[in-house]
Amino acid sequence: MKKLIYVLLTIILAFSLVGCKSKPVPPVPVIVNTDIVCVGSYNIYYGEWSLTGCEGDEIVAGVFWTNKIDGRIFRLGGVPIKGETVIGLYGKCPSSYIEEIFRPEVKE
Repeated sequence: MKKLIYVLLTIILAFSLVGCKSKPVPPVPVIVNTDIVCVGSYNIYYGEWSLTGCEGDEIVAGVFWTNKIDGRIFRLGGVPIKGETVIGLYGKCPSSYIEEIFRPEVKE
């Protein structure tokens, strides 16, 4: 009986070491810059696109702004119609956005 208990304890220990463990959640970084940085660039996508290339991860077409300092991407609006320029619509630096599309992970 004693040997059986040792065998069971060994098996339980082995499974506890092999099983999936949840990764510790890193603390939320303090982001000093909360919105658009005026050091960046406009991007226009005329069809759905994806950051990952995975199916079901499509982002609608439109005008996007990428912050060059922190890498965040913002959707500003739809695709400009004929005769409109992006700078004419949003200015040299956009002042508002519809949604944030991407925020890179902060590496410590």
